[in-house]
Amino acid sequence: MPCINFCYERYLTNTKEVEVTALAGINALQKFLISIGMPSNFAELGAKEEDIPKLVNVLCRGDGRDGTIEGFIKLNEEDCTKIYKMMV
Repeated sequence: MPCINFCYERYLTNTKEVEVTALAGINALQKFLISIGMPSNFAELGAKEEDIPKLVNVLCRGDGRDGTIEGFIKLNEEDCTKIYKMMV
């Protein structure tokens, strides 16, 4: 995604904007999921904090992955664990 990275770096004027935008996106997604009757967090799925290591392993090591996942940014197992803990 070279264009996205280029545009992001070129037009970023305040790192606080990134956090505010990200949190607004998360909140909007959560509201949407609730509005269509979908679970919006791990607790609603019945997952517990003790399930996180297995979930992270499947995410980061499943299908021959090397312990990281990539999308907008590269995430390692520690990053994924922190995200999953916020979802419980």
